[in-house]
Amino acid sequence: MSGKKDDKGKAPIIQGCLNYFPRALEAVAMQSKYGLEKYSLKYEDKNFLLVDNAVARYTDAMGRHQLGEVNDWASIDPESGMHHAIAVAWNALARLESILLEEEKETSMDQAIWSLEEDNDDNP
Repeated sequence: MSGKKDDKGKAPIIQGCLNYFPRALEAVAMQSKYGLEKYSLKYEDKNFLLVDNAVARYTDAMGRHQLGEVNDWASIDPESGMHHAIAVAWNALARLESILLEEEKETSMDQAIWSLEEDNDDNP
């Protein structure tokens, strides 16, 4: 007899991400480390989430690094000493995390508003 576990609809974090992209994720982690050292921050600060107009700024940064690798996909960013492609990936992840977080906030706000509206409907 074998045990059962319902994983339907859940993200396969290890199988579908870490096992697929171990080198790329390690490189992105090193880019994070570089940024923390550059700005004298700690991981728990999650400074990238505090940046004003984050989606637009990370989109621009991603674009600048994409331009840096236009003629040579293996080109190195002179500031960090790492491949531009690593900075592209880091900025894409920071951008995506910012987008998803904003969507969560909007959904949460919408749910709170709906809850208030339902409460008001119950109390004429």
